[in-house]
Amino acid sequence: MSAPLEFLHAVAHALATLTLYAPDHPACAGVVDGAWDRLEGLLLENPGPRFSFLKDAVVYGNLPLHDLKNWTWSRRLSEIGVQRLEIDPDVSRDGLVAFLMDVTARLPGQRKMTGTIADHPGIRWGSVGVRGQELDEWDASTSATIAYKLGEEADVVRWVYERAAREGVIARDEVETVIASLSVAMQADLPFLMPLLQLTDQDEYRTMHALNVALLTMTLSESLGMGSQDIHAFGVAGLLHDIGISRVPKELLHKPALDGSDRDILERHPAEGARILLARKGEFDLAAVVAYEHHMRPDGKGYPAMRYPRELHYASKIVAVCDVYDALRTTRTHRPAWAPGQALGFVEDGAGTVFDAGVARAFAAMLRRLDTRQALSQGVGTPALPPGQPGKVN
Repeated sequence: MSAPLEFLHAVAHALATLTLYAPDHPACAGVVDGAWDRLEGLLLENPGPRFSFLKDAVVYGNLPLHDLKNWTWSRRLSEIGVQRLEIDPDVSRDGLVAFLMDVTARLPGQRKMTGTIADHPGIRWGSVGVRGQELDEWDASTSATIAYKLGEEADVVRWVYERAAREGVIARDEVETVIASLSVAMQADLPFLMPLLQLTDQDEYRTMHALNVALLTMTLSESLGMGSQDIHAFGVAGLLHDIGISRVPKELLHKPALDGSDRDILERHPAEGARILLARKGEFDLAAVVAYEHHMRPDGKGYPAMRYPRELHYASKIVAVCDVYDALRTTRTHRPAWAPGQALGFVEDGAGTVFDAGVARAFAAMLRRLDTRQALSQGVGTPALPPGQPGKVN
């Protein structure tokens, strides 16, 4: 078992024991010693370990721990506000004891805690991305600027799309890994969100676009008040919405202008994506629907053409907005990137025709709200996104 897993299991054992016995009971001393031994071993491997607990997932640094998927203690810790845990190299045994005692007291059925988090020398913990609420221990820069570069996640997405092109296969575990990392990044804060990742070259467009759309989709879904399961499922759909592009020749994607036959080939990618995803026999049903529908429009235009008008899935409506916004904000071979206000103006102008009206307005409101918050946090007086009426695209 790896050092991070050994430490977390030792912490869980200690917390379970502390809920049953008084702190001076011999059993408590034994489990605390065990947790401290495991922590010392972990620190030899990593002098600054960091964990995130996202109900059904545990992330160590930026990497999900697959062995702890659906781990009971991840959900229990998350629900009492222990969503993030950071340990310094100079942490003491007393600091670990204080942390364990404080967390135990916050568990259901235990003595209720009031006030701010207690002092745990060398240990910081609290809710992910929340400032000024039970986070007195945190350096403000820690909770506000968590450095998620998502390079490894980009490698995984690139591999997922390349494998889909070669074999028509989607690996569920790899997709779940990326979504778990995006869940952590999403809750960290906004600054890296707009944009999440910039292109280094046009060959990276598919990878960066998939990550950006997934993150925007999850952020908008959370803003709309959806539950964690829906946010997760919609994120998967956002990540895989363009999987059919893997079947489109690269030279066509890089052409500055498309003729009629080129466009016919390109417009097959929604159906191709749905076929790839449906081949997984129930694992990606929602993602298949979104892959098929994300270029359809409320006014009946778009593609694939609808024989009869019908309501699109709500996830498709959300992904459609996020897809177009990110595409417009990205430099392509045939045009430069649009400015944020110009891209958002296109979304707002398309409300009810190109996009679902309610989703388009919710997306615009979310971006303006987050842009204002970011501007205020940076001491900037005027947000980048103009308020008021929808902008016009020339």
